[in-house]
Amino acid sequence: MQSHMKGQTLRTRAAHAAAVIVVAFGPWAACLAAESSAEDKLSEIVVTAQRREQNLQDVGTSVTAFDANTLEELGFKDVTDIAGQVPGLQYNQYGATVTIYNLRGVSQNDFSDHQEAPIAVYADDAYIGSTGALAGSLFDLQRVEVLRGPQGTLFGRNATGGLIQYLSKPPTDAPEAYMQVIGGNFGAFESEGAVSGPLSDKVTARLSFDTSSHDGYITNRIGHAIEDQNQYAMRLQFRVKPSDSGEILIKLHALTNSHETSGDYSWAASSPDATGRGVFAPAGTPDLGGYVNTSSSPFNQAEDRRGLFNRTVWGANVRVNWNFDVFSLASVTDYLKMQKRYGEDSDMSLNPL
Repeated sequence: MQSHMKGQTLRTRAAHAAAVIVVAFGPWAACLAAESSAEDKLSEIVVTAQRREQNLQDVGTSVTAFDANTLEELGFKDVTDIAGQVPGLQYNQYGATVTIYNLRGVSQNDFSDHQEAPIAVYADDAYIGSTGALAGSLFDLQRVEVLRGPQGTLFGRNATGGLIQYLSKPPTDAPEAYMQVIGGNFGAFESEGAVSGPLSDKVTARLSFDTSSHDGYITNRIGHAIEDQNQYAMRLQFRVKPSDSGEILIKLHALTNSHETSGDYSWAASSPDATGRGVFAPAGTPDLGGYVNTSSSPFNQAEDRRGLFNRTVWGANVRVNWNFDVFSLASVTDYLKMQKRYGEDSDMSLNPL
């Protein structure tokens, strides 16, 4: 708000200076003043932080918004990447299974899947209730909005500390398509794409997809490499316009993590200190079962058990927007299901414990 007010003051002073120049030099200076005013004008950012489309400058809530171009320029690929660009926002991931957001110090310390965090997460106006369903690909989005402070009036009791909402790009009336492919070390391969356009006079559709895979980046001296990834996501949307009064938007989506090797509970032996807190034990200290870890690197280990992480998240969303003579109606119906299997090597050794 301070920077916005400062910008307003500067623009007011600039306008005043331009007015003085117009008086002194006539129409030629007026043209320059008009061009300068157009360049100084902020681009409009439309958000739905208050359950209706508004200019970001008109919203009283503290909001950080990223449009599609910004998301692409910053190279965001995972839903947690926004934490690096939002003041006061952090996240904690308990392995590959649970994602917990922390906004202005308000967070959830329990890593159970059935717990609901005080930082609510929404996708296309639908609440994501399970913290195990939050992590995933960030692809083909229209914008991301981060709202700070309690949002219980418009978004429910679980938005105690704030809210994060991911909004997908909707189907378009004109045909369009794109495709991106990225490669990297550890056999990394990522692809993203979408195709959109009309199916008839009243129906448009958009199909989006994203894949992300890489080999494990932790060497396992006696088994399969640890922390690999095989993730696939898809989104299919239909927009139906029965009349000029309203529209129906239908979304089908799915995400799967298939046969991934999960990480370790830890990578070295630990023991309680004088205060009872767990700390890493000195090098050469036997782990459980008397095993002595010969490696000082967390990226080179010996684990007898191959951890597993299989997750499937899928659902359907129907939003109806209808305009009547004196009011408008918005209805959101959502179904979300998650199934997950997770296992890890808890003893950090080659012993079958």
